[in-house]
Amino acid sequence: MKKIAFIVYPVLSGFLIGCAYFNTFYNIKMYFNRASKATEANKTNMPGSDEQSNYQKAVEKAILLLENYPDSKWADDALLVLGKSYYFLRDYPSSERRLNELISDYPKSDLLNEAKFWQARVKVSTSRFQEAESDLNTLVSQKISKKQTGEVYFFQAKLYESRKDYKKAIEMFQNALNVDGKTWGARAWFAIGNDYDSLGVFDQASSAFRQVLRNNPDPDLAFDAQFRYARSEKELGRFDGAVRVLESLARDEKNKSKVPVLRLEVADCLDLKGDVNGAILTYEDIIEAYPNTEYSAEAYYWLGGLYEEQKKDYERALDNYSQVKKQSARGAYADSAEIKGRDILRLKALRQVVGMALRGEKGEAVEVGSIAQEDTLGRTQQDTSRYANPQYQNPDQTANPSRNPNRIPNANSPGASDNPAGRTNVSSPYRNNPTGLSSLPQDTTLNRARPPVKIAENPELKSFNKEELDKNLFLLAELYLFRFQIPDSALSNYRTLTEKFPKSPYAPQAVYNMGYTYEYIVRDSVRADSCYKKLVEQYPVSPHARGVAKRLRVNYTISEEDSAWTAFHDAERTFLEENNPQKAVKAYLDVWAHFPKTQAAPKALYSTGWVYENAMNAPTEAYALYDSLISRYPNSTYSQKVKAKVEAVKTEKLKKAQPEKKETESKTQAPELKPPVKPEQDQQRAAADSTRTAAKPDSTERIGKENVPQEPEKRTGPADTTGRAGTRNKPTVPVD
Repeated sequence: MKKIAFIVYPVLSGFLIGCAYFNTFYNIKMYFNRASKATEANKTNMPGSDEQSNYQKAVEKAILLLENYPDSKWADDALLVLGKSYYFLRDYPSSERRLNELISDYPKSDLLNEAKFWQARVKVSTSRFQEAESDLNTLVSQKISKKQTGEVYFFQAKLYESRKDYKKAIEMFQNALNVDGKTWGARAWFAIGNDYDSLGVFDQASSAFRQVLRNNPDPDLAFDAQFRYARSEKELGRFDGAVRVLESLARDEKNKSKVPVLRLEVADCLDLKGDVNGAILTYEDIIEAYPNTEYSAEAYYWLGGLYEEQKKDYERALDNYSQVKKQSARGAYADSAEIKGRDILRLKALRQVVGMALRGEKGEAVEVGSIAQEDTLGRTQQDTSRYANPQYQNPDQTANPSRNPNRIPNANSPGASDNPAGRTNVSSPYRNNPTGLSSLPQDTTLNRARPPVKIAENPELKSFNKEELDKNLFLLAELYLFRFQIPDSALSNYRTLTEKFPKSPYAPQAVYNMGYTYEYIVRDSVRADSCYKKLVEQYPVSPHARGVAKRLRVNYTISEEDSAWTAFHDAERTFLEENNPQKAVKAYLDVWAHFPKTQAAPKALYSTGWVYENAMNAPTEAYALYDSLISRYPNSTYSQKVKAKVEAVKTEKLKKAQPEKKETESKTQAPELKPPVKPEQDQQRAAADSTRTAAKPDSTERIGKENVPQEPEKRTGPADTTGRAGTRNKPTVPVD
């Protein structure tokens, strides 16, 4: 009996040990598979808390197996699970270390190619793209399984997408389809559709999304593909077809939670088709069905845009914009709606103060509450739809209509995780909501009574001084031209400015903007050339004169005096706009050093001292510069301004000096400022500086931030200063 027991014991012992590490390995695979499937399902490649917990358990079990059973036949499997788990936990150094351990310690393992593939993924995640690309190309060239080859191609495509090389990505997805279409069919076609969409090739995108449905996608991917197909059709101008797909999706009970998204997209199609009233009705239905949600906030936002752009009803537009933040304070559209609403208030305020000034009315501009009528800003009602063109009347027309440039991107659209380009033409986000409507509205007539809109007090009225009529005319024209795209009103205000205030610092820019508007918007080259000629003749040192003169083939020269003032105003902007006193001091001293005989030189020294005194709290340096100013330019106006200050400092120093040392008392010495002997290139600076923009010294004192000269050769359009409307001008340095 003992002999039999002695023989059986080792067999049982080995069997029990084998069961132990097999159970450990089984648990490792269970936890990892549970986590990886959930990560794949969430489409973000970022594990949630439950997934992270399972990855961590897989790591703990794998380490336990390697410590207790290092010679197990599953040791290489455990190392691979460790490498993958650390990858998803974003512990890339640990992941790479474990994968390297597998490759070096188990050179005959059948898991080597998979380990190398995950090594490449780690390198991509740590921005070592070239190494990763080389590793992937090496893998593809080797004899690996069809499944592994398809996986490598698919990941290569994702790598190219991350680098925005969409053409190469499409090629790699096609390779994956050719190698293993059964495995990658639906996912690869969906990715190809996204990449064509990113390239703006919407017909190919539409075709790819249709291919997804032929490859047995899961329900979520099938919905995303149909949704993206409808959007591609919309981009192609085939609005009726897009609406049919969206309505079909909305009628499916399985998509009940996605109905608000579909309704938003339908409204957008109706708007683009030119059915403004139908779009308004659809947005209003969304607001009624989903109050105080992101859906209602978005609907209010686009309603505001319709009333502003299509109806020219600015009061109703303002009312809708004001509702956006109330519906969703932190929503994607809240900030944009607030800006658009403020632009309307600014436009109203400018119109009011300009009107009062032109009529000679006195008193403060105040707006009291009252009932507004349609088009309260006085614009003539007219059809400004971009679809008035007959080519957009055919729903099957393949033209690609221009989109609203003010649309903001939304990263939550269907399939966003598969769209590395971050497409910005998505008008409706993809969200879930437990409530929904079963059908879409068919009535496209406005048949409901709307309450009158009440005008609220306009806070922007405080931003403008009624006495600064030239500035207000300029800002109003800028708003009309750049923000509200009403060029005729912009031209009218520019014209009034140049006629009433020909010497205004805003006049040169206004003349240039008129020329630009006539040339590129109105398409009247005769009037454009007339404005450009006026700019060169009346404002030869204005920022755009040189570029315009070159265009008109007119002789254009700029004197050393003008070059000096150009450099001075550049230094001035360095202080005012960049708020950089040290840099401004250097720039002012450069003006004096290069143009010591011009009228700008004494002002540059004065400005340097002023910055030292007032912005850098360095009175000693300031008074030393003032003293140099007096000694070098005694007859200058700026010398007279500081003469009393310098004398007072000197007198105070004399009083504090010891009586017995009076005869040896040293006076405040100014820094030794020696104009450099101009080399040949400095002698030619006046000519070279003609490429810089300039403004007369007495004409830019009031401009502040609004009139920032730019080099005319690089100019593609007039400066848009509407973002600064309402800001008061800082005094030009120095302050008297």
